This record gives sequence, structure tokens and C-alpha cells, in this order.
Amino acid sequence: MTVEPVIGEPEIFEQALNEYGLVLTGQITPEQFTQDSLLVMSLKHEMRLAQVRVESQKELLQLQTTIIAQKDHLIEKLTDSIAAALSPPRSNLVNVTVSPVITSSMNVQVGVSTSLGDICRDLKELSNAITNSDEIATNIEAIRQEVERVQTTGYDSVKITSAINKLEQFLQKISNAGSMIGKTIEKAERGIALAQRLATHYNDLAQWLGLPQIPKPFL
Repeated sequence: MTVEPVIGEPEIFEQALNEYGLVLTGQITPEQFTQDSLLVMSLKHEMRLAQVRVESQKELLQLQTTIIAQKDHLIEKLTDSIAAALSPPRSNLVNVTVSPVITSSMNVQVGVSTSLGDICRDLKELSNAITNSDEIATNIEAIRQEVERVQTTGYDSVKITSAINKLEQFLQKISNAGSMIGKTIEKAERGIALAQRLATHYNDLAQWLGLPQIPKPFL
């Protein structure tokens, strides 16, 4: 693909892009890319943020792997318990053992329910705080109602996936200061503080479900 700059020579523009890519991949240092000290500092900051994102994704993948392993182990335990219950009894004594995996699963459900409740309250406060855009306030209330349905009707993978996807997309739009939603929330009373609290509670929920979290700089 050929990049055509608005001004300047295409060759110089493409060379700058290639060198910028070399900086991001660690093949050259920021100092080799530019002599501008402010730009060097900005590039180093961007590289550190990129490294943080990579490490965060590694941790999330590890957490997802752990959750999957726990679920598989739980299914195996439940299968064994059902098989034992259907087998002829060997004695009148019944030993009941509470599996740590079942306890862990219950903790996840409690954590998810708590996070959903916090998110509903945050969305309600945020929609009430926005007085300069009925459309955005209505959209926030629609997301809140969908999250509330998940909380009140019980865990359903399809419903919770739909609700969380909409919430995550909404938070991504907020993080874009140039977007209409970002500008509207910035002007609202306590808009930024409420949005940051909402992002924190979303990250709590994402941690329980093994989903990507909102980057720390946004918080």
C-alpha cells in the first residue's frame, strides 16, 4: 500500500513511518529516530505503555487458562459425584465433601453479581448527570437496563456477552476525548469521576470473567 501525504514527499513520509515502526519494535532507539528530546520522551512513554498492555494481556490469558482448568475440574468432579450417586450404596454412611472448586465457582458468581450491581448504579448516576444530551443519556440508560436484566434473571452467557460488549464499547468511546460522548461526559457535573468509577467496576467484572480490561491510564 502506498501512503500519499497531504504535504511533503511520499518517500520521506514512508521512510519516517518505517523508522517509527523500527522504534516501536525495538530495532532502533528513539534517539536514533529523532534528535527532538520531547519526541524522544514521548516515544519512550508510548513504548512503556505498549509493554504494559502486552504484560496485561499475558496476565489475562493466564487467568483465562486457570478459569478454564477450574471449570474442567469441576465438571469432572460433578460427573464423578453423579456416577457415585447412581451406583448401589455400599453402606448406610454418607460422606459429604465440599469441593474447593465448587466454592471457587460460587465465589465467581457472587463477584459477578456484585460487580453488575455496582455497574448498574454507576450507569444510573451517569445518565442522571448528563443534562445536555438526551440521546446520550438515553443510550446509557438502555445499557443499564440490559445489565440489570442480566443481574435479575441470572447468569446467561448470551445475555451477559451482549451487555458487556455494549458496555465495553461505550467505555472505549468515553476514552476518546474527541468523541461526542467524551466531550459530553467531560462537561457533565462529576462526569469524568463517574466514568472512571464505572471503568473501575467494569474491570472488576472483567477480572471475574477473564475479559480484557480498560487500560490503567484511562482510570
